[in-house]
Amino acid sequence: MSSHQIAYVQKRRSTRIYNAIALVIQGSDAFRAPYVEQVSTVTVNCHGCRYQSKYEVVQGDMVSLEVKQSSEGSATYSCQAQVKWVQRLLAKDSCFEIAVELAAPGNIWGIVS
Repeated sequence: MSSHQIAYVQKRRSTRIYNAIALVIQGSDAFRAPYVEQVSTVTVNCHGCRYQSKYEVVQGDMVSLEVKQSSEGSATYSCQAQVKWVQRLLAKDSCFEIAVELAAPGNIWGIVS
């Protein structure tokens, strides 16, 4: 591992996990129109997640996340998150990859460490 890679790993606040977790995202798109969308995460960690969306959003905007735990009878967890970056995906029609940071860090994903 190069010294640059080691420095990057040391900057991470929590471990990134590649895991598809069902979410309901609610917010306003780039045109300020409200939307609700069901998505799956691409990656998660204790500070946020990355997911793909058909809606373009604005960096810095707040969205609401609703996570339903996969086990039956588990409660739904809701929280706020701030959009940290948005990237248009070239391979898909009008799709975006979005990274958000949780307002209150924690394991909202129900993943056992």
